[in-house]
Amino acid sequence: MRLYPDDTSVQFEFDKIQQFVHQYCRTNGAKKMADSLTPIDNKEKLSAILGQVHEYTGILAQGSFFPSTQFPEITREVELLRISNGVLSEKQFLNIREVSEVCNTLLRFFKDKENALPRLYRLLENIYLSTDIITLIDGVIAAPGEVKSTASTNLARIRRELSLKRREVEKLFQQQVQKYRKLGYLGDTEETVHNGHRVL
Repeated sequence: MRLYPDDTSVQFEFDKIQQFVHQYCRTNGAKKMADSLTPIDNKEKLSAILGQVHEYTGILAQGSFFPSTQFPEITREVELLRISNGVLSEKQFLNIREVSEVCNTLLRFFKDKENALPRLYRLLENIYLSTDIITLIDGVIAAPGEVKSTASTNLARIRRELSLKRREVEKLFQQQVQKYRKLGYLGDTEETVHNGHRVL
């Protein structure tokens, strides 16, 4: 049953409310939700949402601790995970890890809050705490965003070979520096970089 006339949104300038909410959204997904908001005509649903708002604002008003809810947007990452043989960058995996960490922190916070914050608690009742994602990513990617050599035997072998080749090239380069220094062919700087390559 509709509880308000069709032009109520216009009369009450609901679009301005959407704009106000939009500017406080942290992710593109949240902004899209704000832009698609419509007045609620279901009394029970409205009561539940107002109860959630009341509980949350009560925490803020009391100055009580509440975990950080800031996290990166991972819409693209989720889309790629749905694609067979989809490829994600190290940074994208770390974004997923960060979102998982935020979720786990919230779940730990609400673990014993069912009586104190029943409405907010129910928002998370179908989500379970898991460290599997974090553990798997940590086993492959280091914090700065570099794949660990221990991620696979092939990668470890390739990096050892690259390191060996770099040392060989450095040794050869220094031999040439010594050779042409003795011949007096080098300037004061001796070496520089040209088009991304070290040159004498």
